[in-house]
Amino acid sequence: MKDVGETKRSTGRDNGEYSILVTPPGPGRVLRFRVKPWVLRAGVLGAAFTVSIIILATILYGRIMAQAQAAVGLRTEVGSLRKQLTKMEELQAELSHLDGLRKEIFLLAGIPDTSRAEEVLAEHAEHTVNMQVNAQASRFEDPVGQPLVGRIPKPYDALVELPVNGPISRGFAETSGRGDPHEGVDIAGSIGSKIVAAGSGTVLRAGEDKVFGLIVVLGHGNGLSTVYGHNSKIVVSVGDWVEAGQTISEMGSTGLSSAPHLHFEVRQDGKALDPGEILARFSGGNGLSDG
Repeated sequence: MKDVGETKRSTGRDNGEYSILVTPPGPGRVLRFRVKPWVLRAGVLGAAFTVSIIILATILYGRIMAQAQAAVGLRTEVGSLRKQLTKMEELQAELSHLDGLRKEIFLLAGIPDTSRAEEVLAEHAEHTVNMQVNAQASRFEDPVGQPLVGRIPKPYDALVELPVNGPISRGFAETSGRGDPHEGVDIAGSIGSKIVAAGSGTVLRAGEDKVFGLIVVLGHGNGLSTVYGHNSKIVVSVGDWVEAGQTISEMGSTGLSSAPHLHFEVRQDGKALDPGEILARFSGGNGLSDG
């Protein structure tokens, strides 16, 4: 077999043709090819076209493979979404079944309007508190042991405990720099001091407030409620029944507060009452002083 050692174009032309000589590296016959100019140009253009086609095919193949991989990923994701949708449909069916059972239970219990279930339960809790307060008042005996002979018990006779010991740093109905009334008393103390329920009742609110920070509101029946503000921690939940003297929170300085203290309010049918008379019972008139 002869190896092509050199390829060159002849320096002359024969009838307008190019001569291409192919000589072997050693002794051997020299091959001569005559190529017309248009054939040579066509060959060069054909080679360039072929290379271009190969490059484009390679690019298209890469894109097709990338799209194929993306399609596989999409199919996998679609399968996962279908499984989740199936689970959600199963969960919805189960919830519908449970809702049906709930409606049957409320119907058996004699509650016709199931949409008022939470309201009915709250009314029941309020009724329970009222019964306990009324039973206590009917005995005409003060919760702290003082006889009530000769007078009808006041609504806040149901409050039998001091929420926390400490000096009063701000009293009832005092105005701030903006002239707003102060509808409670502030009892100073240290962060973490235990705050207890002033009376037995139901937790009506336990959460955050823009002004009072972490706040607890107790309902004691007959429209009586107490408010405990600026706590650092709350240890009860809405709906809980608490006994008088039971810890409900810890003192803090949350909300609009400049120092640790308890903001304590007493309300009757939503109207603020002066807690001073209640606090005086436990201080003997001077144990708690305005600070």
